[in-house]
Amino acid sequence: MFVVLFDLEGTLVNCFASYRKFIDATKEKLIDLGVPSCELGDPSKSSSMINKGLDYVEQQFNTQDSKIFHSELDQFLIKYELRWAEQSSNFPDTVPTLQRLQELNRKIGLVTNTSRIATNRILEKNKIGNFFDVIVTRNEVKRLKPDPEGILIALQKINGKNFFFIGDLIFDLRATENLGGISIIIDRNSSKLNFGADYIINTLAEIPEIVLNHRNL
Repeated sequence: MFVVLFDLEGTLVNCFASYRKFIDATKEKLIDLGVPSCELGDPSKSSSMINKGLDYVEQQFNTQDSKIFHSELDQFLIKYELRWAEQSSNFPDTVPTLQRLQELNRKIGLVTNTSRIATNRILEKNKIGNFFDVIVTRNEVKRLKPDPEGILIALQKINGKNFFFIGDLIFDLRATENLGGISIIIDRNSSKLNFGADYIINTLAEIPEIVLNHRNL
């Protein structure tokens, strides 16, 4: 039976975040912490820049400088994440969809690039934490999505193999592809995303039917 894994922000909850400002601030922070701009790759994708920065630090920093880097980057990210957590709210289709998946006796997981402390705050504020059999945050992984590490950890924790992953960004799709999962991208604005996902949906309410009827089940 397929496991159903979700991204958090932008997928299950709306955080009203100004991601453009965050992306620019992330690049500035990584440079301030000693990562050359030329090592950061695509400057429009914060997770990609962070992963590139982590790779650089692993290769170039000594143990003490690496500890300082990780601590300061974590505090920088948490500042934004907690702000988004306080602004977060469930999308209207979130709870009904999670309830329906529970009725179908599906294992449900959460894999997010957000910290554990901010994730817990979002789940508590929006009363959806009890739906998940497993939760993996950025504090449990060495690399963020699109690296598939978080998904792999989630599957290992619940003894799962086949899975759907529902997200809103191309990073979610890439992480899913890297492990051979079934990708579902939520496109609430009907912007005709062309990520090459297995399914592109406009509402989470479509997920239970997809899970029930997917040809590989």
